[in-house]
Amino acid sequence: MKKMKRLLAIILASLLILSSATAGASAYQAYKDDALTNYDFTDTAVLTTEQYASMLLDYADKALAQANMTVDLSILGSLDLTSIDNALSSVYNLLSAPGTRLIIWMAGDLANVEYKSLKDVRRSNRTDVEVIKTLLQFLANNKDIVKKLINGSLSFGIANAFINLDIDISKMAREAIWKMAYPDTVYDSNNNIDNMLQVIIQNALAGVKEIPESVRNLVDLNSTKFTYDFIEDLLQTAYNDIAVPMLNDQTMKWLGQEIDKDTTGTLAGLFNRDFRVSPYTVPAGSTLVAELNNIAGGIVNGLLKGYTGWVDGDNSKLTDNVVSVARFVLKKTGGYFFPDWQKHIATPKEIDAMSKEELIAYIARSVINASVGYMYIPEDVTTVVGVTWEAVKQLMAQFLPERDYSNYPKTIDGILDMLADYIAYNVNPGVDLNAGSFKEALNYGSGFESMLTTA
Repeated sequence: MKKMKRLLAIILASLLILSSATAGASAYQAYKDDALTNYDFTDTAVLTTEQYASMLLDYADKALAQANMTVDLSILGSLDLTSIDNALSSVYNLLSAPGTRLIIWMAGDLANVEYKSLKDVRRSNRTDVEVIKTLLQFLANNKDIVKKLINGSLSFGIANAFINLDIDISKMAREAIWKMAYPDTVYDSNNNIDNMLQVIIQNALAGVKEIPESVRNLVDLNSTKFTYDFIEDLLQTAYNDIAVPMLNDQTMKWLGQEIDKDTTGTLAGLFNRDFRVSPYTVPAGSTLVAELNNIAGGIVNGLLKGYTGWVDGDNSKLTDNVVSVARFVLKKTGGYFFPDWQKHIATPKEIDAMSKEELIAYIARSVINASVGYMYIPEDVTTVVGVTWEAVKQLMAQFLPERDYSNYPKTIDGILDMLADYIAYNVNPGVDLNAGSFKEALNYGSGFESMLTTA
């Protein structure tokens, strides 16, 4: 099974490499030490397509050498699979040798193998990218025969009587899954895949102490329940058996510690430290997600002292309820949550006069100014879009100080255009500029829509 997994890993990695393959490379590209000359903004080495190809085939050669595999095909000869080059030569020679062509003609599916593309391509005389292309093309040209090899229906014609190709990939996969589900036990071919995967999932979940048994037991691959219902059951159980205990044991404990440290008494006057979140029973016909407003209301009403403004109902009321809570907290705490150097703390009267958007902008502006050292959002910015525009502009000044974004429109489009430059800043270091049409470097200042058509 280890051999099969290595082969699959090699094939998949080859496909990824060829998605950005370039031409005109040298046969082998070193990928260690002094060969690493290109680094991205996180100081991580950026390899070229050719370096990835050489790394992959080095891994394959090492794996094949360790496996030291040869396949005896009786009168047809043998396959030497101890290296990439040996395997290519062995397959080509076996299928093309004049002395074996007559036998192969009578050897069932082997007579249909397309092999001529393997004639000259070796690591010793071609680029590693070319070798990978040839291997994948060989598999594609012979996909029907590969399918038969996997499902065990491959025929050797009259040679079936004396050739025993002991490869059952389906059985190998089942045995591998069995070992993961029931390690150190004898393989039972009567056990179905669903049962084995069920055990694997249960064992994996059992290793996470934060996941209670009630959640683990919901995972049943043999259940006839609709996926939607399964997800709903999982969400409800996870909330009541994971989230609620976590809120009570961790969040409320942390809040109590913060109240004890607060010498002003502000937090003690705002929060009920003895409050505990209760499990929630979702009404028949509803869902946990649809009940978010009511769940939050139960928590807020119990946690905040003196607050009674939460309106029960569907989630359409959630935003207004959150804004109402924010007004209540800000009016009751004044400047407690804001830095001492903030020029103006809104009074209760000013808070009541703010629109919903003005209040959100006020909170966002204050939080950003207090928590991000290099940002300062002016206090006359009173819209959410305006706060976002200022924050993104000042973010870009940290990465591309040479560019001036002050003339960009203070709209969502202007924000997206600045973010396009941020994406370009992060993507370009990893782009192979020699990759032709597969990848192109993103141009600064071209805007968000242009970036989407380039990427």
